[in-house]
Amino acid sequence: MKPTFLPKDLTEELCFYLQSDKETIQKKLEQGTFLLADEWRKRNPKTPAEIRTFYCETENYLFELTQWHLIDSVRFQTQRIVQFCRQVNLHSLLNYGCGIGEEGIALAEAGFDVTLADVPGKTFAFAKWRVQQRGLKMRFIEIEDDAPLQDIYDGIICLEVLEHLLDPCVVLRHFYEHLASNGYLFVTATFVHSETHPMHLAKNNRYQGEEFLKVMDELGFERAGFGPMIFRKRG
Repeated sequence: MKPTFLPKDLTEELCFYLQSDKETIQKKLEQGTFLLADEWRKRNPKTPAEIRTFYCETENYLFELTQWHLIDSVRFQTQRIVQFCRQVNLHSLLNYGCGIGEEGIALAEAGFDVTLADVPGKTFAFAKWRVQQRGLKMRFIEIEDDAPLQDIYDGIICLEVLEHLLDPCVVLRHFYEHLASNGYLFVTATFVHSETHPMHLAKNNRYQGEEFLKVMDELGFERAGFGPMIFRKRG
């Protein structure tokens, strides 16, 4: 499939997708983090079902994540992942909790075999649309529980996701089971519950710093790089 018309930058792409003017979208990008935090507090999800419904229904991650991916350091991180995957000759990659699909799209455009995974909802719908607009061949997994994977991957990318999960260790074990021998896991996680990020669950604050590295070691991962944190599956 040939790519259809693509706006020149990510902000214009979101304007085109939402059929909205740039001024309106720019204001929402600037307010995205606060809109998301306010929505979380108003809905106050507690149960697993309520939390899942929040992520499926919110529109505000479109704005927060678009703004996030406009940051130079985040864009550099995406290119760092692409370069590392080339260096260690990976092929099949999973972008878990892919959001608007930025890392997965960059990897697919670089020639990797990419699967995007996220909960069904407005954010994942935008990611799928972006893939379609570019004429890329990718697979999609809608996450329904903590063990949605069936295939084995050379690498898994999981950025700013673990802090949102009810039990990050369950998902990390699932990753281990679905990584090839000596496969790589790329991780960033902000384990800090705050006023601006109340959706970062407070109970996950315990995974900050050395504690997270200890958990990864116990699960069978060894540190292989940074920027993001890069782990290799032992054995």
